[in-house]
Amino acid sequence: MEGNQTAQQPQDLNPEKIQSDKSNKKLFVIITIVIFSILVGTGLVYGYFKFIKITNNENGIVNIENKISSDNAPNKTFNLATMRLAKIPEGYFFSEGFSIDEPFHFDTQGNWTSFLVKNDNEEVKTVVGYSDGRQLEFDNIAIVNPNGTKIANLTEDLGSNGDLIILHDYYNNTEVKSKIYDSISQIKFFGENGHRLVFTAKKENKNYVVIDGIEYGPYDQLYKGGRLFFSDKGSRIAFIEEENNKFFVIIENIKEGPYNSIKDNIKFSPDGKRIAYVADGKAVIDGVKNENYNITNTVVSKLTFSPDSTKVAIVAVNNNDLFFPKSFVYVFDGKKIIKYKEGNGDILNLRFSNDSKQIAYIVDKTISYPYQSEEFVMVGNVKHKTYDRITSLDFNTTGELFYEALENGQYFLVIDNAEQIRHESELLPIISGPHGNLFYVIGGSIPIIDAVPQNNPLEFIPSAEFFFKARFGDKISKSYDSVYSLRPAFSNDGTKVAFIVNELRKEFVVVGDYEGAQYDAIISDMIFSNDDTKLAYATLIGNEIWWIVDDISNVEFSSWETAPINDIPVVEVNPSCDLNDKPKGDPTSLKYNRNFETNSNLIQFKLEFIGCLESKGLVTVYIDDKKIGSIDEDQTMRGEQYYSFLFEEILPGTHQIEFRLDGLNKDVKSVMRLENVRFALK
Repeated sequence: MEGNQTAQQPQDLNPEKIQSDKSNKKLFVIITIVIFSILVGTGLVYGYFKFIKITNNENGIVNIENKISSDNAPNKTFNLATMRLAKIPEGYFFSEGFSIDEPFHFDTQGNWTSFLVKNDNEEVKTVVGYSDGRQLEFDNIAIVNPNGTKIANLTEDLGSNGDLIILHDYYNNTEVKSKIYDSISQIKFFGENGHRLVFTAKKENKNYVVIDGIEYGPYDQLYKGGRLFFSDKGSRIAFIEEENNKFFVIIENIKEGPYNSIKDNIKFSPDGKRIAYVADGKAVIDGVKNENYNITNTVVSKLTFSPDSTKVAIVAVNNNDLFFPKSFVYVFDGKKIIKYKEGNGDILNLRFSNDSKQIAYIVDKTISYPYQSEEFVMVGNVKHKTYDRITSLDFNTTGELFYEALENGQYFLVIDNAEQIRHESELLPIISGPHGNLFYVIGGSIPIIDAVPQNNPLEFIPSAEFFFKARFGDKISKSYDSVYSLRPAFSNDGTKVAFIVNELRKEFVVVGDYEGAQYDAIISDMIFSNDDTKLAYATLIGNEIWWIVDDISNVEFSSWETAPINDIPVVEVNPSCDLNDKPKGDPTSLKYNRNFETNSNLIQFKLEFIGCLESKGLVTVYIDDKKIGSIDEDQTMRGEQYYSFLFEEILPGTHQIEFRLDGLNKDVKSVMRLENVRFALK
């Protein structure tokens, strides 16, 4: 398609091509196998793949063949080469339901990958592949630290049927074995570059938390299965102990409590130096339970730190009124307590501004019976407009407050209290780029026309075709079958966004006009190189994991539309609904320029006349100042109606679109509401 750059899949990445090459080179393969067998016997193998098999002998001791020395530690520079990272072992396959966060893990620089597989006998194996061709295979679960130099392998001790952790350190070429426990879970690396290791364990009905080889415990019970809480930079860790129906918060070697009740949501400040949580219905900040609410029967429901770590905001609920509880917002700065306006209902999405000087939140006043939805945003003590529903409240990276609002069945962004484009479906989700530009996915439908009689340009359109588009800043992409909204990547300079789409069951990346090669699946986050000229990500091709690097140095956005200021503009003819106002209002128009990437000869739109009683208006549509059709308010049905006009075919490029409203009577004003303007080639 004109205006779109499409990448070609590298020839050696095509699964059909790979299979064809195998079939055409049978003799070569036979000879290679013979040579490979000889080399294995002499210990000289080090090809593109070097499989390092790790198994347990009868004594439960781990044998590692061909250990990785510190000289061969993973390279921490950005991997700019398209290459194969790993291969699924013969007889194994991917499966869901493993007890780790994701099935695939990757170094953000593209130097290693790890993933879990199992066979028909339900035997689990972890595969770790490196960019220099080495592949390790571990029995059971193995976790890799972020820089790829340490691997923690959960191993069964054959003598006791217990569990232990084998920590392989490839910088120091060492292995460290933990004690043997009845069971081990919650294995995680944390701290800068993942240099620290923690796991929870159970032995003889007692619970332990093991941090860097130091055993904490025994504990009667770890709350919520031993959930662990980490500071933002990963330098500190906390967990909750339950003992004799009392709760204690353990922060490394500090024990706080006891408490009669506790919420399992411990918060560290952004700098990692402070800690806060809710216990016995009160906020506990830096180990001190705060009682300064001056209201009886008040319970804290949530809390959060400010970005500069100096303030804590809490939401307290007064349950004196069972049906209409009042909520309050307090901010503690260490010196004074600031109380903000209370309101009926719940308080949601508590957010500090980037400079920590403002607090914003959503007040939900929804009443279940009779059902009535009413939500609004408070910034400090300033109330914003009320909508049917509000979500995604946050401050973008440049400090502007934004949120998604629902009104009259339509979804739209509000940025710094200004309403943006309206859409038919919910925005998914809203993510801020490094320089304030917002990314989200638009879902909708395009009406489908079987035929439009030339002598009857007005026709209702009953059917529709669904589409998904991405919006970035003021630009809107072309339509795709599906756009994955949760994994966009932003360039370092903030001018580009990369996202993944699905077309005909194939996945590929999109950056502006650039469309990458199509793959079975894209299985990692995307990352821009430091100079923003390359985009890298991992893919699944057959039974192999590949690191793909695309050249995006010349990306443009010529195929993306510039979004109008408001997708549902209201245009009205003056002066008012007062019948004493006799002068007929002057015509008013909505004009905008639209970039067409293909030829077009059909316009479709939804229009509603919403003027005063007995108003009469005439809407005329122009393209490049040429009239293509008109609609008489007095001759149409009230309410939203779909309309379409055929016109002389126009070529790709920029064209001016105009909707002009004329008042046909001098008694009352006429108002039109317009939306869903679409073009097609019939």
